[in-house]
Amino acid sequence: MRRASFLPRTHRLVDRHLGVGTCGREPVGDYLALTKGLGGDRNRAVVKDILARLDYIGRYLVTDSDRESYRLWLREYLTPILKDVGWEAKPGESDEQKMLRADVFTALGYNARDPEALARAGKLAGQALENPSSVDRELADSAFHVAALTGDQAFYDKLMAALKTPNRRRSTTSPYILGSVRGSEASATDS
Repeated sequence: MRRASFLPRTHRLVDRHLGVGTCGREPVGDYLALTKGLGGDRNRAVVKDILARLDYIGRYLVTDSDRESYRLWLREYLTPILKDVGWEAKPGESDEQKMLRADVFTALGYNARDPEALARAGKLAGQALENPSSVDRELADSAFHVAALTGDQAFYDKLMAALKTPNRRRSTTSPYILGSVRGSEASATDS
């Protein structure tokens, strides 16, 4: 019961610093300090809310000159969370835990451009393309999303082949990732 009463207070505190009630009038640095203070929380609802706000900050508020510093801050914030939940699913783990892992993995790879997360994404995506049932579906979806950042034409071709195979289409990933693969036909025509 204590956890349930904590969640609304956390959301009100976060909203006061970035968003709902104030339209983001509080300095971003104050919000990041608050977020760092909530770093020990592993409740998926809280973490997911924070990740959405950190994504917004990274997309719309961080300047190009500050981007690398922001990514470093994200790595320092997200790495302990992912280490706590683990890189791989454990037997009997709840769906919430699996989704939390996938959410944090995506943010660490996509938003923070963490080298270890990027490397693992490539391996997991390749593994999921070879044998879709060998990787947790939530984690595989995240891996495809992150792997697209560093994927090449060969990765793109494997995705296309998997999407054309009827029994594999649902177990691979959505086609929207194809345009994100660097160096692919799709990204070359979109530029």
